[in-house]
Amino acid sequence: MHSALAKNSATPPEVLVELAKDPDFWVRWWVASNPNAPAEALRRLAEDKDWEIRHWVASNPNASKEVLEKLAGDEHHQIRLAVAKNPGTSPQILIKLVEDSRKASYIILEEVAKHPRATEEVLAKLARHKNHEVRKMVAESPRVTPRLLTRLARDKAKAVRAAIARNPQTPEEAFLRLARDRSPEVWEEALRRLPKPFLEELYQKELLVRLAGKGNLEKLKRIEELLG
Repeated sequence: MHSALAKNSATPPEVLVELAKDPDFWVRWWVASNPNAPAEALRRLAEDKDWEIRHWVASNPNASKEVLEKLAGDEHHQIRLAVAKNPGTSPQILIKLVEDSRKASYIILEEVAKHPRATEEVLAKLARHKNHEVRKMVAESPRVTPRLLTRLARDKAKAVRAAIARNPQTPEEAFLRLARDRSPEVWEEALRRLPKPFLEELYQKELLVRLAGKGNLEKLKRIEELLG
């Protein structure tokens, strides 16, 4: 009886608040996962001794900012991951997830980078991460700003620079820098995205370098192909 009420989205909020106190695990589990669970019920269940219940609270779209902030510091990885995935998680809480180096696993940082509320400040913190795969996620984010793209175009990791070269939002000045990159994986992508006037200018420079006995013949030929 109690489980049926706890899982029913039409159950009145005040009843769900009372069911959140139920000694039965499954009753509390259903309340925590109920999309209409009120904030008061979720606040109580955020303190539950069973991590599976706290996990469903962290996943619930009705979880308050205070509850999500508390659960962002939970010792259990799956709970922090659920907070990172929750569409209601604020930019401030996303930053907290990033800054907690002891608990910030790659998969959590990946969710933070993809989060619809990831601001420039959030992405900027990820862009300074020591793991180049994390920085690469920022380079591929649809919410990354031109300023961050330009900064990451100077990244020491080839994979990051290549991701910047593939991003259509990358500013032209960054593409120009990447077109001069030493890595074929990077400059090939950048060349394909440069407007014709820039390609022509780059061709003249590369030709002069080549005539001086230096430069990259492969790149010169590729520019010729793109210019038709």
